[in-house]
Parts: sequence; C-alpha cells; structure tokens
Amino acid sequence: MLTVVITQIPELGLGHVSELLNDIFLVFPTFALGMGIVDLSTNYQLNRQCSRELNLEFVCDAFPDNLCCARGI
Repeated sequence: MLTVVITQIPELGLGHVSELLNDIFLVFPTFALGMGIVDLSTNYQLNRQCSRELNLEFVCDAFPDNLCCARGI
C-alpha cells in the first residue's frame, strides 16, 4: 500500500504506475480496505481544511490551482 501511496505524489510523475498498481492490488481485500480508509481520511481532511478558509473567493482568484477551488467545495 505504501508503494501505491508514494507513487501518487504528483511531483514524481508516476501517476500511471500508481493506477496500474492500484488496479492489480485491489484483488487483495486487505489492500482494498486499507486504501478505502486512506481515501476516507484524505477526503475528510481536505473537506475540513477547505471549510476553514475564511475568504474562499479570494483564495480561488489568487490561487486557481488550489485543491479547494478545483473540487468546487
């Protein structure tokens, strides 16, 4: 699972490898459960952080690549 999470880092440019490994490892129930928990935690923390933004319009105008703006939260 650590290998898949590390290859998901955008700066490494290994997104295609991450998707392939994820598809292969989803056969194993422990991997699927672990990745599900990681995804839930990531989504919760992202939603929590984006809801804390006081002036989201200003942030989106200044930084359009911000994850909060890209997700439309």
